[in-house]
Amino acid sequence: MASRAASHSEDCVASTTLSRIAFLRVVEPGAITAAVEVEAQAASRRDKVRDALVRDLEAARYSADRAFRQYDAIDPQNRLVAPHWSCDGAGRSRVSAG
Repeated sequence: MASRAASHSEDCVASTTLSRIAFLRVVEPGAITAAVEVEAQAASRRDKVRDALVRDLEAARYSADRAFRQYDAIDPQNRLVAPHWSCDGAGRSRVSAG
């Protein structure tokens, strides 16, 4: 009786193992495809974020360069106004009431 129970238990383990192998054979290709697709989507999001950051950096550099050009364009005799220039939060120069 004990050997019969052991044999039945071994058959269940073997059957479960075979079921798992069959399941993995069916699911594995889809899982690989899904993982590749998820990675492609993540790479696309990273590229979009990087591109947006590059555009923001270029805009900041342009604004800073423009502010320097504006300051340099002021006639040295009229530069008493220039110290009252400041930048708002967006990096745009403006004249403040000094």
